[in-house]
Amino acid sequence: MSKFPPVALLAGIVMAMTVSSSHSIDPQAISSPSKSAADATDSPAARLAANLAQSTGTRFEALLHNLRLGKGAEFTEALALAIPQLTGERQRRVRETLVKRLTRMKDTTLKEYLADENLEIRIAAAHACAIKGSKTLVPQLIPLLRDTRDGVAEAAHQALKELSGQDFGPKAHASREERLKATRQWSDWWNKQGNK
Repeated sequence: MSKFPPVALLAGIVMAMTVSSSHSIDPQAISSPSKSAADATDSPAARLAANLAQSTGTRFEALLHNLRLGKGAEFTEALALAIPQLTGERQRRVRETLVKRLTRMKDTTLKEYLADENLEIRIAAAHACAIKGSKTLVPQLIPLLRDTRDGVAEAAHQALKELSGQDFGPKAHASREERLKATRQWSDWWNKQGNK
């Protein structure tokens, strides 16, 4: 038997947190988290992220475990939302857990995550592509080389190197022109592969 509470218990916690003072459940808050800034802090994923960020010790470990294994996009989103709320070793552990979670996903899901609006999800998805050996996602990784947000282009570059055995750049802190040049070189290489 696992030393961590079952995922169903964590889902129960999310449900309990969505109960209003009149003891009714807002199904909108559970089934489709809003993307607006005002509603983002009310989503189950945001509450799970805040709970993880505020936890320590065995509670942190249990939540991290359940977020890695839980079924549903809200668990992925919660891990990504928790990362900027943390520092040091705890932040590193949550990033690592997000990558491990995404390595369980099908390539079709990873493809969507490579285009996600959340920076941490794009980075983790790029790392997961490399770990899984998902060469079919090279065309989705190449445009990420132009992403100027911290870590995205670097993760895409690393994934491309691992998947191809090649290195067309860009180097860290590359200029816009260098990123565009690298993107063209990677695209040319991929096209010569016959889209294998």
